[in-house]
Amino acid sequence: MSIKQKLLASFLFLAFLTLGVSLSLSLVHNDKILDVFEEIGGKEQPGNLALSRLTTELYHTLVLMDRFKTSRDSETRREIERAISSLDIHKTTHELYDKDDKKIGEIERIVHNFNRLSVQYLLAIQNGKDDKGAALIRLKLDKILQTFFEDINPDIEQEFIDSNQRIYELKKGNKQQRLLLISSICGLIILTITLSFFISNLLAKPIRILRDAAVKIGNGEHGIRLSVTSKDEIGDLTLAFNQMTDSIMQREKDLHHEIINRKNIEADLRSNQLLLQRILESTRDAILTVNENGGVNHYNRRFVELWRIPGKVIKEKSDSSLIQYVLSQLEDPDKFSTRIQELYNSTEEGFDLIHLNDERVFERYSIPLIQDEKITGRVWCFSDISERVRVERERQLDAQQLRELNKLQDKLLLPGDVQDKLLSITDVGLRVFWLDFCRIWVIKPGDLCSSICIHSASNPPLCSGNKECLHLIASSGRYTHLDGDHGRVPMGAFKIGKIASGDTKQFLTNEVSKDPRVHNHAWAKELGLKSFAGYRLMDRLGECVGVLAMFSKNHLSEREDSLLLTLAQAASNVIISGRVDENLQDATEAAQFANQAKTRFLAHMSHEIRTPLNAILGMNEILVESNLSEEQRTYLQTSKNAGETLLSLISDMLDLSKIELIKWILSSLISTFIN
Repeated sequence: MSIKQKLLASFLFLAFLTLGVSLSLSLVHNDKILDVFEEIGGKEQPGNLALSRLTTELYHTLVLMDRFKTSRDSETRREIERAISSLDIHKTTHELYDKDDKKIGEIERIVHNFNRLSVQYLLAIQNGKDDKGAALIRLKLDKILQTFFEDINPDIEQEFIDSNQRIYELKKGNKQQRLLLISSICGLIILTITLSFFISNLLAKPIRILRDAAVKIGNGEHGIRLSVTSKDEIGDLTLAFNQMTDSIMQREKDLHHEIINRKNIEADLRSNQLLLQRILESTRDAILTVNENGGVNHYNRRFVELWRIPGKVIKEKSDSSLIQYVLSQLEDPDKFSTRIQELYNSTEEGFDLIHLNDERVFERYSIPLIQDEKITGRVWCFSDISERVRVERERQLDAQQLRELNKLQDKLLLPGDVQDKLLSITDVGLRVFWLDFCRIWVIKPGDLCSSICIHSASNPPLCSGNKECLHLIASSGRYTHLDGDHGRVPMGAFKIGKIASGDTKQFLTNEVSKDPRVHNHAWAKELGLKSFAGYRLMDRLGECVGVLAMFSKNHLSEREDSLLLTLAQAASNVIISGRVDENLQDATEAAQFANQAKTRFLAHMSHEIRTPLNAILGMNEILVESNLSEEQRTYLQTSKNAGETLLSLISDMLDLSKIELIKWILSSLISTFIN
């Protein structure tokens, strides 16, 4: 029998007014209770359960993809595919119970983007693409998960709170309705006290049980179940209440598992973030990540060290502050700023070189962060390639200097004046090594000692009648004249003379204005000279033949010192070759003079001998024609034959001298033609 029938049977003898009021209030209150429990247990809670399962499946999918990245087995891939399919099932289940179209659309967008990026991530891992691409997709997946956690999960918790609040309000409404019912029948309580007591017990007891159970549920006791004692609306309400408690218990278990899984996932995420940070710190490249609002998301220690950024600036985490700070370090800050703005407004990758004021060179690589076809930031990588650039420049410089020196060697092999060749050496040294001026002195006999040489006239004299001194032969650069104070340098005087005298074979300093071995520091400072190099020029026996010296406004390295030593050897060879040519010329002239003297002697002697010999032969001819005895004629004939033999010999000597003269003339002509 229904409650309505029970009330009609009980209040049949009472006034119709009391029956109507009591019945109406009871029905309204019970229907409200049924609606509340039906809405909470039959609509809101299933939707919230679906959302909770969706959250768990999202975290589970990420864990499976991390496992697939390392193992790449087919079973894990099938589990990922099942997990992705479950996402759509839970989303659809939620849509059946939730009436919030905006929330449904947001969840559908998140699930769609998550499924799309998951497929891309699987393809990137399976196809073996670069780790940067896969890492970028993974960052997007983490951001989607973070968005779901921040925007959707709070709604689930709030709906549970709202459900408990509504149950609590239902309890309060129950009290109010009961008071209203008591007030309505207060006028007739005397007439129906016995029956009212019975009816109140009959109706209020199950409701009170439900109320107490609802209070306990509100206090966290979710394991309560009520016994169904009737088949009326109270029994239906009890059944609905039991279903609600079962749903809450199941939801509590699911939430417990979700919390455990979420903690595990959060621990994995923290571990991955720590691993990523350690990887960033271990790399030699400087890395900076900037979001779309110009804020700094990540940076490593190498970035701070490379750009020498103070802690105050880096703590601001502002890209504009970092740019403003580093501009003062750049050779072209305007180009740097313009290029940064171009890259921020573009989706292209950037690769270029940055030159700093301190001669460092950075290699910059930049890649945009894109999410949903929208630029969300950019990653900047910087590498210090200063050493590599320096080595490359030195290599190119070495090649250029070697080419110039080889050309010089080829030029020096050609015939030419010694002084011109030495001037070519100073010109090449000036051009190739960026010298301020370069000079070559050659040891020769002193020629100005008793006239205008300032070193002889100095007090005390630097040159005390030395037989030899250094003659300035070639000068290029700032000074090109060959006279002046350094036109002649005594042996052992100044740094040039000391190099020639054997105190030091070579001399190199890069602190001209401070080196005590170099005099006149004020002059060096005034001209901005930084380095001096001097080399002793020696022949094959180790004897000094001259000095090569130079000043430069630049630092001379050990590599350049070795090349300059090669240049000094070339100058030594030129001087030695010149001296050999001079000695050969002197010997040739002496031989020519001796040959001419011999020829003149032979011609003179032949003339002096032939004249009296001809007279003797003539007189013999006359005597032979006179009256002589046979014995006398025999003696004269013998004398005549001897004279003719002697005359023939003298003629042969004259012919030989003529032949040698012709050979000398032909040799001179051939030598002249060859030169």
